[in-house]
Amino acid sequence: MSPISSQAPRPAAVIYSAVVGHIVLHRRKFRGLNQAAVAGAIGVSQSAYSRMEAGAIPITLEALEKVSAVLGCTPNEILQEADGHVQTLKSQGVMVVGGAELRKQPELGAALVLGLALLAALIAAAR
Repeated sequence: MSPISSQAPRPAAVIYSAVVGHIVLHRRKFRGLNQAAVAGAIGVSQSAYSRMEAGAIPITLEALEKVSAVLGCTPNEILQEADGHVQTLKSQGVMVVGGAELRKQPELGAALVLGLALLAALIAAAR
């Protein structure tokens, strides 16, 4: 029998760039585009573009401008949608952090997995 932990459960967490990336991913799929097509249109490799959608690397402002043009929207629309999802996530107790904060707190790894699952469900429900 294992002892019961006295530690409080860790909250879920998500990186802001992952919120933006998931919105881009859903908008890309809605338009019926694949990653290679968007990557080619904005001048990056499919691998780099995949990492942007996953939030593993942040989307630069220049890339966001190019991506939004391909997706038929503005960078502002993507960021406004991201901010709306961030507010919803925070209201549900999910921490939204920046990449620099994550590097300072590597113990957030498990919380990020849960946070990404909640983010995916939130965006899917909004569609």
